[in-house]
Amino acid sequence: MPITIGNGLLKSEILINPPGNTKETCCKVLWEKIKDLFFSTGKAKADRCLHEMLFADCPPTRERLTEIFF
Repeated sequence: MPITIGNGLLKSEILINPPGNTKETCCKVLWEKIKDLFFSTGKAKADRCLHEMLFADCPPTRERLTEIFF
């Protein structure tokens, strides 16, 4: 069960329990990492990473996504 901080567009949820291996929780964890990247390391770096993920000739590998977000 997550803890919600804030409201509106800038709210965030902190996951208390480690996520399971379901696709939904993986996407949620990935989205949390993307939000952290935008708000903590700068928009330019986040834009580069998103561009790499969305517009590359081939999708990034699991290892590359791990390098970007973890």
